[in-house]
Amino acid sequence: MKERIKIVVFSVLVIICFSCNLKEKDYNENINELNEYINNIEKPRNVKFKIYELNSNVSRIGPSDNCLVAILTYSKDDFLRIKNEIVKEEPVDIKFIKKDDKLAWFPKSVTDEFVLKGDLYYSIKAKSYKANCFYKDPYIHGFCFFTDQNEIFLSLYAL
Repeated sequence: MKERIKIVVFSVLVIICFSCNLKEKDYNENINELNEYINNIEKPRNVKFKIYELNSNVSRIGPSDNCLVAILTYSKDDFLRIKNEIVKEEPVDIKFIKKDDKLAWFPKSVTDEFVLKGDLYYSIKAKSYKANCFYKDPYIHGFCFFTDQNEIFLSLYAL
């Protein structure tokens, strides 16, 4: 009986220690889950994404507006193939992205493309394009831009 109690106590301590060492991520890295929300024309090597509920502090009946922000990292060949297809379209004029502490999970290659405009917004230095090839209902509006690290920054929203 004493041995059994020791095992249970040890197991609980291991679980507690393991839980304390886990850092909660502010984003999701599950490629399969991301595929539920966007059309992936090539499978990325890595993804980071998050879904934000816009105006979540407003109570409402019915659907709410959501924004999906993702960073997709590809092999160089896949990245160039996707980029060459997207840049056939005219660039779009993305004026601003709202400044938000939630952007801390973006890699430096993405944040290097943001320029602070006033106290509340960033403008984007990189050429931005419609993200049509990634649209999947309900995320059928939005834009993307490219980094020099074979990454695609994707901002899609549903109305």
